[in-house]
Amino acid sequence: MTALYVILGVLIALAITYLILTAPRSRNRRAGMEKLRVDYAHRGLWGGDIPENSIPAFSAAASAGYGVELDVQLSADRQVVVFHDYTLSRMCGEDTRVDSLGGAALTWRRLGKTDYTIPLLDDALTTVKGRVPVLIELKGKNSSTELCEALSRILGHYDGKVCVQSFNPYLLGWFKKNMPRVARGLLYTDFKKNTSGSRKNDFILGAMLTNFIARPDFIAVDEDCLDSPPVKLMTWLHKTDVFVWTVRDPYKYAKYKSMGHNCIFEGFMPGSGDK
Repeated sequence: MTALYVILGVLIALAITYLILTAPRSRNRRAGMEKLRVDYAHRGLWGGDIPENSIPAFSAAASAGYGVELDVQLSADRQVVVFHDYTLSRMCGEDTRVDSLGGAALTWRRLGKTDYTIPLLDDALTTVKGRVPVLIELKGKNSSTELCEALSRILGHYDGKVCVQSFNPYLLGWFKKNMPRVARGLLYTDFKKNTSGSRKNDFILGAMLTNFIARPDFIAVDEDCLDSPPVKLMTWLHKTDVFVWTVRDPYKYAKYKSMGHNCIFEGFMPGSGDK
């Protein structure tokens, strides 16, 4: 009987520890979060002759009244550039790492077969002009927070509504400590399929055990993972806001909206009926 009590005690202790580690921001929920609960155009409103993460894509999204989701990383000279991949291969046809080139060199690289080029974040924010919220994905595979520091200097001069998201808890943790008024979101996916390169890290990230570092205001969830236990726990127990990505089907969009979620969408215009 004693052994049973010991086992139960250990299990209860583990459960409490897990709840503590995975809890989002619980006290003093971020003021103004309701203004960020909109649908975001994934990498801007792009398609046809307008490439992803481009100035015209951001302009089109803002003009249509959609929030703008975009990706940022550092150039070699520590400028904040808007680009998703870590190399230029897919979008620019050049097998070169983004962080090996300076900002000036990157901003004349053409996106796809268009005349549009890689923008700096300053230029993207100038285009949006505070008309709609901007959801900034922080790229980064290690614990360096240089990107956060560079981004903070830019955001200090921007009056529009902004929130940040990342798979990297260290980057979100920097914002928790240094810019707590900026809403932060944890990106979540199936790490067995989209591995981080380490089984240990995949387990930790998949179980949301790094939430204590970031204490996110919302979770941005891969639509295939909405039913995963950690996501269910966050939404049921903590009532955490959910942004679903990347939604490409208007019917699924309607379903997620009926569930009270916001969507990061691509390939159609919500509310227009046009794919």
